[in-house]
Amino acid sequence: MRVGRVSRGARADLTVPPGVHEVRATIDCTGSETVRVEAVVGRPVHLTVEPGGNASQFWHVLTRGRYLRLSVD
Repeated sequence: MRVGRVSRGARADLTVPPGVHEVRATIDCTGSETVRVEAVVGRPVHLTVEPGGNASQFWHVLTRGRYLRLSVD
């Protein structure tokens, strides 16, 4: 289920119900690996999306879960 959308260099504040969630960042047909986070009322969860490699690492474009890097801050 898509919860939100964020543009390059932007920030998004999204509200989800409390509990454990599996989060994945996507772009076109690729994206990041799935990260499991627990949402607790009154305690924000901060995630960062970054490129998963650099221009010389063309192979990461071909992998479904490594084009983007999603981390919990």
